[in-house]
Amino acid sequence: MMLFNTKNELEQIDFHDCIIEAINIEDNMITFILESVNVLAAHTLNPFEFARNTDQCILEFINVQSYESGYFVREKEDRIDIELVHNNDFEILKFDILNENEMRFYKIFGMASNFNNEYSEILIRAEYTNIKWNKYVSDAWFVNWPKKK
Repeated sequence: MMLFNTKNELEQIDFHDCIIEAINIEDNMITFILESVNVLAAHTLNPFEFARNTDQCILEFINVQSYESGYFVREKEDRIDIELVHNNDFEILKFDILNENEMRFYKIFGMASNFNNEYSEILIRAEYTNIKWNKYVSDAWFVNWPKKK
């Protein structure tokens, strides 16, 4: 059991440069194992006055209605569809959340090292999310950035 657990507060999580290490699909749930995330200062579970980086965490998409995944070959516009579970080792560059009635639409864009570091996307439509982690490890990469000389 993870020490920190939060439901639908992804707007207060910074996913930029986070790595999806593994993806699992079971019944109506998709689980990402993430190397770490940056929890913003405004998040209800962040006791610090600034953003902090976590240890490995688990992001669960609950009551999944649909999902798709693919990558883009350079110089081409068409996406090549791939099985979601094979789009791991994925560096997140952008994580958008759109509300659709009772569902949420998650648009995750990044680079897939399994596919020659091509740009890739993951699209998930789910009712809600849980994100869990055990501890805060360090300041987020962007705290006091740029560094003053």
